[in-house]
Amino acid sequence: MKSASLVVLAAGMGRRYGGLKQIDPVGPDGELIIDYSLADAMQAGFERVVFVIRRDIEEDFERLVAARWREKMAVELVFQDVTDASAGTAVRTKPWGTGHAVLVCAQAVNGPFAVINADDYYGANSYMVMAEFMQKVSISHYGQTPPRPCVAGESDWRGTHAVTATLPLLPRQSSHKCYAAARKAAGDGIHKDHCRQMADDTDVLPCALVGFKLGETLTPHGAVARGICRTDSSGILLGIEECTGIRLHAGLPKTDTGIELTGDECVSMNAWGFPSGIMPLLREEWEAFIAKHGRDAEAEFYLPAAIDSLMRKGKLSVRVLAGGGPWFGVTHRADRDEVARRLAEIRP
Repeated sequence: MKSASLVVLAAGMGRRYGGLKQIDPVGPDGELIIDYSLADAMQAGFERVVFVIRRDIEEDFERLVAARWREKMAVELVFQDVTDASAGTAVRTKPWGTGHAVLVCAQAVNGPFAVINADDYYGANSYMVMAEFMQKVSISHYGQTPPRPCVAGESDWRGTHAVTATLPLLPRQSSHKCYAAARKAAGDGIHKDHCRQMADDTDVLPCALVGFKLGETLTPHGAVARGICRTDSSGILLGIEECTGIRLHAGLPKTDTGIELTGDECVSMNAWGFPSGIMPLLREEWEAFIAKHGRDAEAEFYLPAAIDSLMRKGKLSVRVLAGGGPWFGVTHRADRDEVARRLAEIRP
């Protein structure tokens, strides 16, 4: 996976958490969540990380995170400014959103890259399936060997048979043995229809998203928002429906709007894989967003919304990858103790 980078979104304000959760030491020896994520990413083959941060936390972030990791991998800091010269005239106190955060990395990435949140733990398997997809599909996209899709379902790797829309996940453990076992059980066949599609239409950028099971991403400590993924029969993303106000009630997800959920739905937790060609497309979406919302101090340029727009325009396709996890993170302050307990079971 030559030249692949990991882009870590770490410019959030942490309003619901009550502080900068991206640099909160929650591990047994003072580790941050991102320390565990970077260790997993390195094992999967990522050798370079680009942190997207705010200038006002640069000193703390350099001392607590970047300086330590420079000894292990290439590290670059990129700043997401609220006063972006390409933005509108609104007076803002918070960043412009996740889509803008990725866009500011345009000069820092020169090949395929993955995107994650700094305050989410995705599990080692997530980086394994993402790394393989990025390697295989990027080769195919530039006219060489066609890829085998990395959707680690129960039947999809044996040939042209489809995966289900609610993608199965691997057992809740972070181990390469678990991933390898799923690969062996699933077989090593090539998904011929997908390969033919990629070969026939190289103008469509191949992208990826690691999917997670909704019920395994909820917290008992408050409401969360999740992007519910809709896929076709082969695991290609059709759309993401943003569902807000999801709470656990008697062990089942309930929403403020009455949408019925089972907990088995596939959701996005903002773990993406892109070729570098995504940047000009994101720039077009950003310019359209600013033309409409540039004077709105609260509007945000969300990455899923930009990707959805580009999918509808036929400019990219997104394969939803199963096999990631376990996922956990800190949305509310009360989540911290449970995250600390689970991190104590993993060594970064």
